[in-house]
Amino acid sequence: MESAASSPELTNAAGRRRDAAAWVLFVLSSAGYLAIFLSRLEDFPIYFFCDEAIQTVAFQELRERDWRGQDEPHELLPAYFRNNLKSNLSLSVYLQGVVSLWLGQRIEVVRGVSVLAGFSGVVALALLLRRARLREWWLAVPVLACAPGWFLHSRTGFECGLMAACYAWFLFFYHRYRTGDLKSIFGAMLFGAGAFYAYANGQGLMLVSGLALLVLDWRWHRQHLRWAGLGLAFALLLFAPYVRFRLQHPTMMQQHLADLSTYLTNPALGPAEKLLTFLREYLSGFNPRFWFGPVAEPYLRHQPLDLGHFTWLLLPFALLGLGFAWKHRGDPAARLLAVAAAAAPFTAALAEFGITRGLAMIWPLAALVVAGWELLARQLRERRLAGALRWGGGSLLLLWALTLRTECLARGPEWSRTYGLFGMQWGAQAVFRDCLPGLATRFPTARIMVSHTWANFPEAFVPFFGWRRGRSTPAQRGIELNALEQMVGPQQAAPDPGDIVVFPAAEMPAVLAHEYVEAFTPLQRIRAPDGSVGFYVGHLRFQPDWRKHAAEKLRRLAEPVESRIEIGGEPATVRLSGLEKGDARTLLAGSAGDFVRLQAGLPLKLVVHLPRERRLRIVEVRHADWGRSELLARTLRGRVVVDAWVERTDVFRGDPKIRRREMLEEPIDTIEIEIKEPGLLPIELRGISLVFVDENAP
Repeated sequence: MESAASSPELTNAAGRRRDAAAWVLFVLSSAGYLAIFLSRLEDFPIYFFCDEAIQTVAFQELRERDWRGQDEPHELLPAYFRNNLKSNLSLSVYLQGVVSLWLGQRIEVVRGVSVLAGFSGVVALALLLRRARLREWWLAVPVLACAPGWFLHSRTGFECGLMAACYAWFLFFYHRYRTGDLKSIFGAMLFGAGAFYAYANGQGLMLVSGLALLVLDWRWHRQHLRWAGLGLAFALLLFAPYVRFRLQHPTMMQQHLADLSTYLTNPALGPAEKLLTFLREYLSGFNPRFWFGPVAEPYLRHQPLDLGHFTWLLLPFALLGLGFAWKHRGDPAARLLAVAAAAAPFTAALAEFGITRGLAMIWPLAALVVAGWELLARQLRERRLAGALRWGGGSLLLLWALTLRTECLARGPEWSRTYGLFGMQWGAQAVFRDCLPGLATRFPTARIMVSHTWANFPEAFVPFFGWRRGRSTPAQRGIELNALEQMVGPQQAAPDPGDIVVFPAAEMPAVLAHEYVEAFTPLQRIRAPDGSVGFYVGHLRFQPDWRKHAAEKLRRLAEPVESRIEIGGEPATVRLSGLEKGDARTLLAGSAGDFVRLQAGLPLKLVVHLPRERRLRIVEVRHADWGRSELLARTLRGRVVVDAWVERTDVFRGDPKIRRREMLEEPIDTIEIEIKEPGLLPIELRGISLVFVDENAP
């Protein structure tokens, strides 16, 4: 196939004029794109998320450790960094960190880097379409400028935008290689590695893309074996840091999957159920309703208001583009974009499909819109009409993008008023940057405690906004992240009456009603974007003898309580300890809607003595609230362990998460279940079900 540079259309005067006009439109569109996307970066989206803050924080900590990793064996220049529990940050840490050394650690800098990285991907797609001989290749810029999902996610510091940009450049350089510029295989491998390391979902994206292109272009690779071999060797060299990390941290993948609560680790699902779940999630990545209709993302903060990720008026052009692509299905660019579309949802389907995990799909969708526009433009024989479509259409799309920006800035603060943990997680800059420095100066000796129940990983905000323990400046001293349950928990990190505490509004009723709290004296109310109170800042005073009562309560709840209840149709003796709310009957035989609450700092211990030996088939634990726990269950025959397992579970708000284990069907007379100490925050259970083998069944 001929490249764009040698296309006959560009060797005649008319073709050169069209291409020159396209370059002018590309430059003008790019200027408009950057003006729209780089303005008022902090105002939309309204939140500043922990995943945005952690990039430069991880880099600064790397510098403080003399460029060595956080975990054993503390390797030099690690391939991955921790984001809370997952080791899934890589290229974005180095990119954001280096820029922060130059421009500082600020929200506008983090998001500005993301915008420019994303824009580079837009440029790569436009140049790829030009090489595919589309006259309207420049249109990729305004099309993506008015895509709400891209507008939202390219303006955040999430690493998914960097992954998508690197993938676009991989497609561009691979197309150059595939159309005769053989040295471009090195650029393809370099940016393919960038996509691989930029975001965890880029690993599956590149795996599927690489295998598909190896098979589809096998003849081309054989014809140019020397360059293909050199490219493969370069790819293996770039892959070495990942291999080193996997060898030095062999449990990384399991920890990542467990933290995602993916269906792949659910013991209740068989292989067939897991395969069907994968197919359902994978196919959802091709659903036009997801991309062009009103979005229903799993998390509100990933929804661009109540809009689709693509503007729905562009759907007809995308459908026309499908016909255009089918007509030119033998073209390397068409095959390449088809591979991109097939690979984009792969890794996302291993959990729950969403825009961040499937963001690479933005490129083939935008290419379809441009191809559909091209098909329509080629029907216009009149030069003036064609020129009007070119200039007028591009102008309308940029005006559309400007309208989108205006709408997001105007409606963004209040379109969703769920500002807490399960919504927008708004408040980082309002608390750590705008409020606390002034109060820290006003109360120079006070400890500062901020509740963490409103955000996923607020530990990243503390160093991002300059708070570090040991600083001599009062406004920059350490901040403790403690919810009320931790203040009165086993560690007893309670503030003194003169210390500063910050609670989100949702937690405040529980604070005022707590049995150990005597009074809360407000110093400041931080207003949420809709004008309601988002946070309360003040002094907290406890009852004089609360520590004595707390110690007595723990001692009392640690003592097992024995009861007789019916289990599996027969009376059984139950010994239970570690519950703050509820009892054995509620835990084991409660009705729907009942729940028990575990006491923070104590393990739940349950021992069931059966009147005779029976065969236990299933143990099912139904979680009801946010928390992490380890479940250790044993079924005993006499005192011999028949089966045991340890399982870490992540529990999320909404429908109860069920963890089910099918046991060995050997007769037992005793069942022991322990949910290890739930940490500093209590968790809730909807119940534990014990299912026995029906001995009367045929």
